[in-house]
Amino acid sequence: LHGDWTLTVRDLAYGMTGVLNEWCLEIGYAGTTVAVGDRDLPEQLALDANYPNPFNPMTTISFALPKATHVQLRVYDLSGRLVVTLADEAMEAGQHQTVWTGRDDAGRQTASGMYVYRLIADGQALSRKMLLLK
Repeated sequence: LHGDWTLTVRDLAYGMTGVLNEWCLEIGYAGTTVAVGDRDLPEQLALDANYPNPFNPMTTISFALPKATHVQLRVYDLSGRLVVTLADEAMEAGQHQTVWTGRDDAGRQTASGMYVYRLIADGQALSRKMLLLK
């Protein structure tokens, strides 16, 4: 395939230096250049089911923004405690995705169990459940 490709290697060990024990390889393909009009943008805010689910050790969370806005994407345990903030920033309209590695904000591995991920954008909130199995 011809077009723009991106290759990203992420260190998932969060703070462990000198050794690449946990890592993630993401490959993206932008394809050929196409004119993007309003019809190509999502019509409404959407939060997709994570994939895979159940997961171990990582899962991908995808969402769609109909317009540029500030986004918060957070993961909570079933008691409502914040586990990790995956996004808290302004984002452009379109399709987005992020990977959760099953770690909390301090980089510690979380326990097996059910978690809720919550997207807040443009005054709306959407939530879904996911299952981490070890």
